[in-house]
Amino acid sequence: MVVVRLIIEPCCTYVHCIKMAPGNMPCSFWWRLIGVLFWLNSVYSQATYSVRLVNGPSPSEGRVEILYNGQWNTICDNYWNLEEAQVVCRQLGYSTDNVVARSFAYYGQGSGPIQQVQCSGWEYTLASCTLTSGYACGHYEDAGVRCGSDIFTTFDPFPWPTITTGAGIYNVRLVDGPSPREGRVEISYNGQWNTICDDTWNLEEAQVVCRQLGYDTDNVVAWSSAYYGQGSGPIQQVQCSGWEYTLDQCTLSSGDSICGHYEDAGVRCGTSGASPRVIGSMSFVGVSLFLLTIIAIVAVVFVCSQQKISPSAAMGMQELTTLTTNPAPQPASTTPMPAPVCVDVPV
Repeated sequence: MVVVRLIIEPCCTYVHCIKMAPGNMPCSFWWRLIGVLFWLNSVYSQATYSVRLVNGPSPSEGRVEILYNGQWNTICDNYWNLEEAQVVCRQLGYSTDNVVARSFAYYGQGSGPIQQVQCSGWEYTLASCTLTSGYACGHYEDAGVRCGSDIFTTFDPFPWPTITTGAGIYNVRLVDGPSPREGRVEISYNGQWNTICDDTWNLEEAQVVCRQLGYDTDNVVAWSSAYYGQGSGPIQQVQCSGWEYTLDQCTLSSGDSICGHYEDAGVRCGTSGASPRVIGSMSFVGVSLFLLTIIAIVAVVFVCSQQKISPSAAMGMQELTTLTTNPAPQPASTTPMPAPVCVDVPV
């Protein structure tokens, strides 16, 4: 005969003597933990738009363009104010001090679709703002921005990539390509755009660039010998292992003394599989955190919503279940019942 007993001790607070290690944590602790999970989920599962500044005299200013539905869109200046400009600068990693929001195509007129964006000013990326079609706008209303000159760099303790295009020390752009997914690779370094020398430019480095920009890393092509035309300004050399998420995790060195712009590197990122990070796409980490948060909420609500039982009622709940292989009734035991004790029973 196999007997399984659940004994509830008067000291137990909730039904089933659920013991929450370490110690008997109050419900407030678990609700705070759920709050942390919500915050992590909002940070790491939130998608974003790739953003670039075009036609400005420096990397920190220019006409604002966002990558949406596979092509670059300009921003209408109808709702373009300091709040929206600060979000763009924050997403690109620039200081939000002394930001200037430009209107009326201050940096020249762009081309292609036009979007309208409305932000509160606290958002970290444009994905947290409201985006609508700017069908009533013309390119003479293209918005621009001048960000603060400082570039923020922060320590990221997590192994997965951050969600902004401007993640890390170096902002990256692809120039003079036939589509947003390809072009000459340029990085923002020391306040100006630098090209990349092709001496150490291979598939590994090209994949890191595509990964940082949010493109697929399958079928990547690393171009050399100024395939997309020669750039200007300083030249850098970069060496990566291929696993990095941003170029600031690679080794960067000056290539001015040994390279010329006829060696400018380029890349064509993959077109299948993962697409650029746009609204609605969630990372594996984000999905996992979301599911973990839901499970935690269900568990805590179940535990914390149970009615407390009185000590006398708890003492009365002695033998709840008896499983036996012998259907015949068993004689009552004359042995005195020991004091109930909460025991962790392995399942």
